[in-house]
Amino acid sequence: MLLFQQNPDKIFSEILRLALEVAVDVVKFPREGTDDYDDEKNYEIVFPNASKIFSRKQTLKILENLQGYHEDSNLWKMTDYHMVVLYEALKNFCVPATEMAIDSGEAILTVGDYTVWGIDFDDLIECYFQDQDFLFDKDLFLDMTEEMKKKLEFRNETFGVLTKQPPHETEVVFKCHEEGEFIPTDPRPSMFTKESRVYPTVSEKED
Repeated sequence: MLLFQQNPDKIFSEILRLALEVAVDVVKFPREGTDDYDDEKNYEIVFPNASKIFSRKQTLKILENLQGYHEDSNLWKMTDYHMVVLYEALKNFCVPATEMAIDSGEAILTVGDYTVWGIDFDDLIECYFQDQDFLFDKDLFLDMTEEMKKKLEFRNETFGVLTKQPPHETEVVFKCHEEGEFIPTDPRPSMFTKESRVYPTVSEKED
C-alpha cells in the first residue's frame, strides 16, 4: 500500500488502481489508425508537469512501480517525483469519469455495497495528499529564503521537481515506511456511506 495522509479505504484504493491502469494504457500504447496522432504531444498534454521532468518511458516506469507498490501489503513512502505523476494520473481519471457519469447516468464504480456516482477530485486530494508542494509556483519558491523553506517544511526533492530537473536515482526510490498487512478498510461514514453519491463526502469529514 502507498503511504498517504490517511490510510486508503476500499473506494480510494479502487480509484487509485483504475487511475494507474488507465494512465499506463495512455502512456504505453500508441493510438493506432490515426495519422495525425502524436504520442509525445499527447503525453505532454495528459501529463503537463511530469512531461517536463520525465520522458514518456520514464513516466511509464514510475506508473508501473506505483501499481506494484499499491498492491504490496507493506506501507511505502513516495517522494515528490512520484507524487507529481500520481496526481496527474488521478486527475486524468477522476475528472473525465465524473463527467461521463453525469452524461450517461451510470455509476463510475461499485465496491462491495458502495456505489460511486461522482468523484470530487479536489476534495480527494485534500483528504489523501499531505500537501501539493510539487505544484508550488517555481518563481515564488526560488524567491523564498532558506529559513522560510525550512519553516514550510519543503522536502529535499521539491526543488528538483519545481525546477524540472531530472531526479537523482535515490529520489525515485520507494522507501518502506512500515512492514505489515495493510489492507484497505470500508470507508468511514465521514468519507462515504451507502447513501452517498460523490466520493469523498468532505462536508461531513471527521476532524
